[in-house]
Amino acid sequence: MVSRTQNILSKIIVVTLLYWVAGKLALLMAIPPGYATAIWPASGIALAFVLRYGYRICLGVLLGSFLVNIGNAFDEKAVIHSIVMALLIGVGASLQAFCGAYLTKRYTKSLELIGFKDIGKFLLFGGLISSLISPSIGIMTLFVNQLIGVNSVVSSWATWWIGDALGIILVTPLTFLWIGEPREVWKSRRYYLIIPLFINLAIIITILNFGYKTQERELKNSFEKKVHDFRIALEYRIKEFYVTLDSLYGFYASSVFVDRNEFHEYASNILPNMQHIKSIAWSPRVPRKERERFVESVRAEGLDSYFIKQVSPEGKITKEAEREEYFPLLYIEPFYENRQALGVDNGSEMMRDGALELALETGKYGASAPVTLIQDRGTNKKSIIWVKTVYKKHNPQMAQEGGNDHLEGFITLTTRVEDVIQKAYLNSSPMEDVYFKIFDQTANTEQIVFSHNQEKEFSEKFHEEFTLDIAGRQWRFFFAPTIGFFEALQNWTLWFIITGAFFLATLLNVLLLIVTGQNIEVKRTVDARTKELEWEIKNHKETTVVLASRGSELDDARIAALNIMEDALEAQTKAEEAEKRARQASSVKSEFTSMVSHELRTPLTVIKESVAIVFDGTAGPISDDQKEFLNTAKRNVDRLARLINDVLDYQKLEAQQMEFRMTEEDINEVVRESGESFVTSLKNKGIGLDMKLAPDLPKLTLDKDKITQVIVNLINNAMKFTEEGRIVLMTERLGNNAIKVSVKDSGIGIKEEDLDKLFKHFSQISVGSTRKVGGTGLGLALCKKIIENHNGKVGVDSAFGEGSVFYFILPIEERRTGGLS
Repeated sequence: MVSRTQNILSKIIVVTLLYWVAGKLALLMAIPPGYATAIWPASGIALAFVLRYGYRICLGVLLGSFLVNIGNAFDEKAVIHSIVMALLIGVGASLQAFCGAYLTKRYTKSLELIGFKDIGKFLLFGGLISSLISPSIGIMTLFVNQLIGVNSVVSSWATWWIGDALGIILVTPLTFLWIGEPREVWKSRRYYLIIPLFINLAIIITILNFGYKTQERELKNSFEKKVHDFRIALEYRIKEFYVTLDSLYGFYASSVFVDRNEFHEYASNILPNMQHIKSIAWSPRVPRKERERFVESVRAEGLDSYFIKQVSPEGKITKEAEREEYFPLLYIEPFYENRQALGVDNGSEMMRDGALELALETGKYGASAPVTLIQDRGTNKKSIIWVKTVYKKHNPQMAQEGGNDHLEGFITLTTRVEDVIQKAYLNSSPMEDVYFKIFDQTANTEQIVFSHNQEKEFSEKFHEEFTLDIAGRQWRFFFAPTIGFFEALQNWTLWFIITGAFFLATLLNVLLLIVTGQNIEVKRTVDARTKELEWEIKNHKETTVVLASRGSELDDARIAALNIMEDALEAQTKAEEAEKRARQASSVKSEFTSMVSHELRTPLTVIKESVAIVFDGTAGPISDDQKEFLNTAKRNVDRLARLINDVLDYQKLEAQQMEFRMTEEDINEVVRESGESFVTSLKNKGIGLDMKLAPDLPKLTLDKDKITQVIVNLINNAMKFTEEGRIVLMTERLGNNAIKVSVKDSGIGIKEEDLDKLFKHFSQISVGSTRKVGGTGLGLALCKKIIENHNGKVGVDSAFGEGSVFYFILPIEERRTGGLS
């Protein structure tokens, strides 16, 4: 027992490793965004091992699939979510291998895959049908977890299905060359199949790889174009800011003094054409000794509440502390929307983050880190302040001569980051299906400036990065395609390639299997014929010897013996002819029964539907008396239908044509389900239902539908003979060899002389002077046949007037360690 367990465990480990390796290799050809591949060899390996070593190997398939998928889509931020998703996909893969093995074993005569029918059934059930399972579960899992969009569901499912089917069609026969049974069959095919199958696999992979590379190249080119167009558009917007700053600088350079009205008029001409600029402002340099005079001069213009102020990091406005110099905001346009910012000492804030450092040293441009403006407090909107310094005599070289003494002030443009980015990608290729982030790397730590589509899943299979100089600041841009990007650029050329490869692989494999199968059949025929000839030659020599010897006259005893042999031969011939006539009669009877039952079913169905239409009132209103008549008709139609079904079932059992689908089942669950289906009808009749089910019963190998039919028949029988009281369903274990299922009623019981008739076909018992119940006379006979086909037996214990106990006993078979077959 230990060695068997170790053997199974070793096979499970081997399958886990093979599945993982094959899966990782196949993902190298995954069609973006990387969740489905055009060929999945692991599915073929899985099916081959489950067919060969039993259904327990499905555990190895589950583990292998889990390892592949947990490595492919693991998210550190959602560990449990990633594990559950990988497990669900693994369940789909193992269930596919289980069903593929079950269907293949059920519908093929042999796993030799020699005949055309067996090969076709393997391709159909093992390949095409079973491979529907894994993609259905996998794609649903990915869709629910928003890893693929609705537009990708059909194409991803089809890719997954074709990939799994190709893996089974190509790789399962290859795997069987080493592990398939019978060994002599698959070993003999190894020399004929291995090279063609590997060549076939190599051709398919080459074709698919070509299609994949073509698709990937097109996607990558399209993505790179999007990013390139965005970069060009963004650089153009940045140049617009520089041009605007230079224009304002020129305005100051050409003026002796710029008052508020002049500033308003000039700025008003710029803003309508630059809607992404939120404000244009002028902040003069004010030494400490001139602070009071400066404030008084501004208030004299009618701004009575003007004062130099500062904004804390928390957004609180306070009076600016004593400093050597100030850069208060004096003019700003548009004025009304930004009037709260008047008097804010922009210079001190921008000095702290280094925004003015480069501008002051070189006389060029500067830009602040993303900030929240006073007028945007309470929002998540970030803005950039663009700076251009203005010197006395408008000569930047004066900055080198006397520090800030020659600095008149600085011009600022304020733009919201979101507006600038949106303006850029609205004027380039659409970016709604691209994820990107912008980081400010100027400081020691990266600060996120802006993010787009951050709520969407993206693929890093190919991404783009670049850095731009933004007025002295270093901004890093990161771009990656979202799932929607791949959906929008689906390429049907790749689909034609995949479909063509699928049919090519199928045809080649069918041809190879048929040719090698025919070779094996020819060899077997030759071997068999050779043995027959050898036997004939041997017996021919013996005959010749007899004929060559001298004859002699037979005596009376030998003549009598010959007469006896002649009589025996004649009797045997007559018996064979009688048996032949009986078989023909039985065949005629079966055909007649089947034909009559079929011909009866058709009008019965029409009658039943017609009664239902009238009863429901569809054909018009009916009275209560009419409903009662229709109920009677319906009951008799149902009774006749049951009679026909019983006749057909019994005929099939007698002809040994009934199929039994044996599976391992919990007998208690079968009994419980059968009993629960009678709850309503028993309640309407006023009869109670109890269940006494023994705990911890082992599972039995049985046909669930047929055993359910037996239990239902017994409960129906109990109902017919019980007017009041209760019906009890029981299970019990009989030692270690059998389980007993009983149906006990509190009905009228059965007379002793009638007990022998119960299980004979077309036999009914009397229940008194008048007949109170009806039946087909086949129900219990059917039960007996079904139970006997399960190697069990049926019986009844009854006393007239005290009720009956009908029961059947099923054997407990030894559980096989190799899994179901």
